[in-house]
Amino acid sequence: MKKSIIKYVLQLCLIVFSVVLGLYLSERIEDRKNQKDAAKLLSKLKSELQENKSLLDEWVPYHREIVTRLDSLSRSEAFINNFINDKTAVFEAFSKGTIMSDMPSDDAWDIAKSHPLIVNIEYDILLGL
Repeated sequence: MKKSIIKYVLQLCLIVFSVVLGLYLSERIEDRKNQKDAAKLLSKLKSELQENKSLLDEWVPYHREIVTRLDSLSRSEAFINNFINDKTAVFEAFSKGTIMSDMPSDDAWDIAKSHPLIVNIEYDILLGL
């Protein structure tokens, strides 16, 4: 009787140990996967920020030029009369080029917001990001 009780206790200990070991290994594998995902996500976020910064570096001088041109055209009687007669005069005055096709993106951030690493971050830290 004693031997069978010891045998059952040992089997129970082995089962508990194997379950705990399985859970531990599963957690470690998930952590490693999350670290890889976080590294990819961070890389995408950095790349997106660099692209958006380069767009802004193009846009700022362009818009400064537009503002300067608007200021000078608003003082021009010929332009004002031309604008009153034909509203497309504005488009002709600013047809140097368009940047509407190049818009800042937030795709990486949208992906990041649904990632488990971001979801589990405290709200204050997430708001800062």
